[in-house]
Amino acid sequence: RAVYLLPTLQNPTGRIMGATRRGEIVALARRLDLWLIEDDVYGIYAPDAPPPLAVLAPERTFHVSGVSKSLAPGLRAGFLMVPPGDFFERVLRAVRALAYAPPSFGGMIAGQWIEDGTADQIAAEVRDEVTARMALARRILGPALEAPASLSAPHLWLPMAELEAERLAGRALRAGAELTPPGAPVVEAGLETGVRLCLGAARDREDLERGLHIVAAALAGTDARSSAVI
Repeated sequence: RAVYLLPTLQNPTGRIMGATRRGEIVALARRLDLWLIEDDVYGIYAPDAPPPLAVLAPERTFHVSGVSKSLAPGLRAGFLMVPPGDFFERVLRAVRALAYAPPSFGGMIAGQWIEDGTADQIAAEVRDEVTARMALARRILGPALEAPASLSAPHLWLPMAELEAERLAGRALRAGAELTPPGAPVVEAGLETGVRLCLGAARDREDLERGLHIVAAALAGTDARSSAVI
């Protein structure tokens, strides 16, 4: 009855679904009367991506996003756009049934930042930082990376076989760099395997550079000991 999609900077691969494919999914959803649940939490990092599914099919798309991935990790505030009709009240009743009185401080801060322009300023600075980190990763890891769909994406994809990915993560960990466990973001290993590199996890670019050199050494089968989390 419903399809969950992350069309812009899909996690873990960082790929962006093209306009043609989005149109095909919308046409199929209309033909089969399916609801679309669109996760657009990384959309701010890909301003040139095709229009969201919510723009193409507003009558059947639930558009989900938030600010913890774009403005501040500790700001746990999200938002949801629903199709026309009585869905707003229905969703509100469902949310109240699960969490009638969630903390309101985060939502208040996020709302104020969006209204007064602070959110736009922070988002621009975050994109600039991620773009610099992306350039650093591409310089150090080069062809081992899958070409990024956006030069300001917050994570990168190293495609490889499942066993090779596990070995890479193990070698990097022994040298001091902790990677996302290869199996953690993969639903079905037969479809896609590899290692995701999170560019935002390191405290600063110096830590990130040390971690990337560890990954490069692990890919080459050599040793480079340091301490980093990516």
